[in-house]
Amino acid sequence: MIIAENDPRIAAGQDRVQAYWKTIGAVDDDVISYMINPMFSGAPAWPNTRQAYRVIRTAGSLIVASDGLSDPFVGTDMTDTSGFGLEVYLEIMGAELMAL
Repeated sequence: MIIAENDPRIAAGQDRVQAYWKTIGAVDDDVISYMINPMFSGAPAWPNTRQAYRVIRTAGSLIVASDGLSDPFVGTDMTDTSGFGLEVYLEIMGAELMAL
């Protein structure tokens, strides 16, 4: 069986990542993304077509985190349940960043 774009495990994984970030700080409602997905210009999927970044604000830092690397690879078999199995982030410290 092949993982489809609308596989419910993708949304469930996204919900788990979102819930985790909410324990760290305030998560912006909007994500940072490309106007045109690089996949449509020949770049590889990442592992899905949802290529974005989240912004999380804590009391003393700003976090920019990838959003989608842990999605399952669409088009692979059902044993691939967590894409790359990680997300990456950059945390910038400093209270002056909270005004951004």
